Amino acid sequence: VGVGIGRQGSGDLRALGSHNIIGIADPDEAWSGRYYPSTKVKRWRDYRRMFDDIGNDIDAVLTATPDHARFAVCMFFIQRGKHVYAEKPLCHTINETRILYQESQKHKVVTQMGNQGHSAESTAQIRDWIKAGSIGKVTEVIGYSRKNYGTLVQPVQGSVIPKTLDWNLWLNRAEEIPFSTSYMNREWIRFSHFSGLIGDMATHILDPANYSLELGAPISVEADVQEKHGRFPGSLPIAGVITWEFAARGDQPPVTMKYYLGPEIPDPRPKRYEEKRSAPYMNSGSVMVGETETIFAGSHSQSPRISPEAAMQATPRPPRVSQRNKGRGHVGN
Repeated sequence: VGVGIGRQGSGDLRALGSHNIIGIADPDEAWSGRYYPSTKVKRWRDYRRMFDDIGNDIDAVLTATPDHARFAVCMFFIQRGKHVYAEKPLCHTINETRILYQESQKHKVVTQMGNQGHSAESTAQIRDWIKAGSIGKVTEVIGYSRKNYGTLVQPVQGSVIPKTLDWNLWLNRAEEIPFSTSYMNREWIRFSHFSGLIGDMATHILDPANYSLELGAPISVEADVQEKHGRFPGSLPIAGVITWEFAARGDQPPVTMKYYLGPEIPDPRPKRYEEKRSAPYMNSGSVMVGETETIFAGSHSQSPRISPEAAMQATPRPPRVSQRNKGRGHVGN
């Protein structure tokens, strides 16, 4: 079954077209009617009522709700022994993530988060380079995205809730606030009530470093955001730099990770930066700075290269020690 099937969720369900989709739940019937008008797939607004009706027939759930609701949906199905594929960001807080993991272990269900780049050969290749010491020990990680999550426009007041939408159900566990058309069509991503700056693209961009370096929890986090005139409480910053410090791990040194975010951020210009980088690195990507060389990669770890290019050509192929996706792309995984 699918829960929250607008946009990303609809694409995910289409990717699972070879499976038997027996139901979808979305508090906005405009979404479910648009993407699944067929009467062959039963539709509900409330995923809990869907479970009441067909729970015994459900094997697994795919959920792509807005960020604020995903924890509740995942928890509901995991506690009932159903396997879960959830889009990212997985939760709204660190503690929610810890609780969700504990419950998944307790109920012995199969889970996966929708981090497309993690299924790619390129992510495994980057980790192989790091494990082989191809660029020396890494002390610095840089991620960047020129996406703009901020807004200077106050939410529209006095909006009438469409008849197709159950606003209370859409809010799920979030604090009750008046409906506004400003939150619809994924514009909720600009408001701290529903989302945050890190979970969207950083989940992709910083994954190769987190996976390859096995960073664990940071010892400090600092956010330096650029305030803009006209910004209001609840709106996300236009731009900023977030810095995490990670302790040494075994024989690996401490790591400083910086995430440059927003359309107006300065170019980070990491060591061994080459002016003529190819397209994947222009608007978002990640960089791992080692003692001798640097690894550049695109937003989803695509097209990784060791820099300078001469080192890329001279570096021997490392042992294939990292797990590979045996399916065909992320969908196969």
